[in-house]
Amino acid sequence: MNEQEILAEIRAAFDAIDPPPPHVLQGAQAAFRWRDPGALLVELAGDAAVGPPGLRQGGGPRLLSFTGHDVGVEIEVVEEPEGRRLVGRLLPPATAAVVLRHAHGQLRSGTDMAGQFVVDGVPGGPVSLLFRLPDGVCIVTSWVLL
Repeated sequence: MNEQEILAEIRAAFDAIDPPPPHVLQGAQAAFRWRDPGALLVELAGDAAVGPPGLRQGGGPRLLSFTGHDVGVEIEVVEEPEGRRLVGRLLPPATAAVVLRHAHGQLRSGTDMAGQFVVDGVPGGPVSLLFRLPDGVCIVTSWVLL
């Protein structure tokens, strides 16, 4: 038995014993489907809803901040009956097309002159925001679980 056959047997055993949940596979496939290699990545720098040992704390809106390469994104996530509402701003302020990417598709919005934006009806699960500036620059947030 060669190395490839051994790996195939191990993979089959894990698939039979403990297969990954469907939402995990959907999120992973979505992440690769929406890659933009030329985009500036801003990574999660703060999550006000996560407590000291990494436990999620309840109550109130969730505040997220993303930073990287002289740009940033601040987001407030508000739970509503019809889904989540994201209210945020791009820093430094700029007008941009906004695409919220999630496992089942995408939602579109835009920023105003102050860099502020709103996205309604956001489903739970992994999401990432993509900002397309008029000069062609793209800014992408890291994926975060809502």
